[in-house]
Amino acid sequence: MFRFDIVTIGSITFDIFLKGFKYDIVKNKKFISQKGLALDYSSKTGVDQLEYHSGGGALNTGVLFSNFGLKTAIISRLGNDFAAQIIRERIKECQKLDFSLLQTDDRFSTAASCILVTGDGEKTILSYKGCGANLNEEEMPFSQIQTKVLYLGSASGNKNIIQKSFDYKKKNPFTILASNPGNKDLEILKKHPSWLKGYDIFIINQNEAAYLSDIPYKKEKQIFQWLIWHTNGICIITQGPKGLMAYDRKNIYHTGVYDVKVIDSTGAGDAFSAGFTAGYILKNDIIYSLKLGLANASQVIQKIGANSNVLKPNDLNSQFWKKAFNQLKITSERL
Repeated sequence: MFRFDIVTIGSITFDIFLKGFKYDIVKNKKFISQKGLALDYSSKTGVDQLEYHSGGGALNTGVLFSNFGLKTAIISRLGNDFAAQIIRERIKECQKLDFSLLQTDDRFSTAASCILVTGDGEKTILSYKGCGANLNEEEMPFSQIQTKVLYLGSASGNKNIIQKSFDYKKKNPFTILASNPGNKDLEILKKHPSWLKGYDIFIINQNEAAYLSDIPYKKEKQIFQWLIWHTNGICIITQGPKGLMAYDRKNIYHTGVYDVKVIDSTGAGDAFSAGFTAGYILKNDIIYSLKLGLANASQVIQKIGANSNVLKPNDLNSQFWKKAFNQLKITSERL
């Protein structure tokens, strides 16, 4: 029997970051964001900065959980290649991070991303899913796992993995089922909105919530009301630099964000979700959990790499974080 504090399921990727190149931002309604990143066509563009990192939701969250002393297992799928070797070395650096449940794929390469980081810290990601898209529920030993929290990141659109997570929760009712789903998983949840009631903690951003609810993005109050009525646990909508909205079945919370310089926003969603979930396990305090989630996201975006600057408990003892924790604005109201 495998016993953990947290089992986190999702992707692991080999990430290449490029920063310091010439580009233009063009407006075009064909893009989801209404904007596009334009590079000189059929030419060579110089880059000032290149970095290699490991990423993906399972690893990004797992590093934070491990840093805070939580015995954590990662369920993900790697290829049998050089990128996988680098990622495994990264996992070994985290003392509380267990990789015995990792799957190996001999047919496809490890998932990878080329991340173009613009001057304002925003990113455009060229994503190769590789073997990450083949995450196999049959290789997940749910019957042999005991865990306080089952954290479901991206299931790569595998409906069976989502269903098996719900089955595990039913058999282990005291386990917390938390999720920050990927895009393919949102497509499944959109078809099965009743499934949202199976999560104890459900975290998405406003774009994703608008997609799920079929409510225009700018109608944030209506979107949040829709999410509240379709969930039974804690639900959170993150809003980037605006902060977030959260509901714990008692109160609605609105927060700001910490004042930090954004270098690279990659992994901010994973960082918040991991920090919030860890805070909730450790203290069962919604305010502390929101502050810790936002702190981890703020810490991560100050450096390139989705988990290269993940928060550690000692960081919270710094003068900056002590002051920031006290000053972060959080308002609450009854529904």
